Amino acid sequence: MKKKNRVLLFVAIVTLLFSYGCEKKKPEVEEMPMEETVVRTYITEDQISSFGNIYTNLEKQALFDAGFEPGDILTISFLDQKVDAPLVSAYSDVTSLSTGIFALANYDTITLAINMGDFASYYGVAEKIAEGDKVIWKLKSDPLEMTFTLKEKGGYLDEYMIMQLKYSNEREDYPQLSDEEFANFRSISTSGMGKNILYRSSSTVDDTYNRAKYADLAAARHHIAFILNLINNEADLKDIPGYEETYFSSVNHLAKSTNLDVKSEENRKDTAEFMRVIANNKGPYLVQCLKGTDRTGFFCAILECLMGASYDEIVDDYMVTYYNWNGVTKDDKAYQIIADKNIINTLKTVFGTDDLKNADLQTEAHTYLLNIGLSEKEIEDIKSNLSVDFQDIE
Repeated sequence: MKKKNRVLLFVAIVTLLFSYGCEKKKPEVEEMPMEETVVRTYITEDQISSFGNIYTNLEKQALFDAGFEPGDILTISFLDQKVDAPLVSAYSDVTSLSTGIFALANYDTITLAINMGDFASYYGVAEKIAEGDKVIWKLKSDPLEMTFTLKEKGGYLDEYMIMQLKYSNEREDYPQLSDEEFANFRSISTSGMGKNILYRSSSTVDDTYNRAKYADLAAARHHIAFILNLINNEADLKDIPGYEETYFSSVNHLAKSTNLDVKSEENRKDTAEFMRVIANNKGPYLVQCLKGTDRTGFFCAILECLMGASYDEIVDDYMVTYYNWNGVTKDDKAYQIIADKNIINTLKTVFGTDDLKNADLQTEAHTYLLNIGLSEKEIEDIKSNLSVDFQDIE
């Protein structure tokens, strides 16, 4: 491997020696079977994110030019492993904790990831080494060769097409929404939850999706007392333009870049730390990440379960996000598929049950919090603080 960070696309051509009476024919590239198309790339340590995603330098167009399309199932070969995964365009296109080959809209290159998981650790691609708040990786082979071949043409196409969700960063494209809805900002009013005590939203500080100013104004309007930021480390916040002028910067908050892998020890530790914020501080509380979808959705769902919400309430609250961002309603075919692939599958995983509908969700959440290190008193303090209506707080 003399050359690093280089994408080599080659087509292996099978020579047809005999056909129709053993007549010798010349090979033709355009008649190549897709099964023999190989795309090759090399991964270096600086291409692995702190969460274990691999941001390759393989151009999306290289895969498309090779004949691969979203909805195809490809085989990724590396080290001594072969992993089958769909080629898709968004993390939510695959079930949580499942592997995907992502041609993300905001990137020109291919990302390898596990939705709400850690690709690099799970597949043993590299060893994670923590240095304070920073994570560095040590590859098993540097550079690491990866190849992509076709497993099944269109094998994931039906599910992929259902999941093609559109969104815009322009406020005028959502005339049916209020400013707060555009920011995915809302109070959680599931069973057992106090009135106006727990809110969730997209980021109030990171304006990647042009929603931060709306979320920050909403946080001020609703007198949020403590903000739980699940996406940014504290040290990174001050580099955000205009940070010092935000409501976020003026109130109590905990900012920590939380590992998305709900099975990882890092995620359990981070979740416990954020839960203790609610146990030890008065609300109203706001939980946020970047879009208010995955990290926020999981964290809030655990709290909803703990407070006595039903299965339907938890799913419906989670899916409000997909209405606010993508216009998905209960009448859409994608509605149940999104819920199944994301929050339902995630809760099944952390609760260790295959039947979430009939599970005692309150008991399951209580047990989960004990398992990640909270004490009985801390759990009772969380329940006490979340059961109070905001207007009753002095």
